[in-house]
Amino acid sequence: MTGYSDEVWRLFRMPEYLGDLAEADPRVSTGEAGSLTSGCKVRLQLLVQSGYIADARFRAFGCPVTIACAAFTAGQLVGCSLEQARALTAAKVIDKLRLTGTQPSAALTVEDALLVALRNADSALLSDR
Repeated sequence: MTGYSDEVWRLFRMPEYLGDLAEADPRVSTGEAGSLTSGCKVRLQLLVQSGYIADARFRAFGCPVTIACAAFTAGQLVGCSLEQARALTAAKVIDKLRLTGTQPSAALTVEDALLVALRNADSALLSDR
């Protein structure tokens, strides 16, 4: 089991925030990135209340790094403002999980899903006004 950091293995084996939020809830924002054919697909959902992320869930299909990056990101988002969430970049995930070689591509896919979810959250907030 070489090639992955201990934190990647921990998050892969015991992923917190795995699952779905109720899509019918207008406070839920969803972002997806990647594809099954590429071997890495991530779905990230955010429950946004008063400009803060009250909860986050993910679904990830791919290698242990993909699942670990998605789990780590979801965990970091809970309690953040939308502005703070924008500061969670792939570079930060790569550093925290000590990703090497081709592993950082999974963090980039998760970042893409996060950016889509944040854009969708912004759109929902604007339509509420």
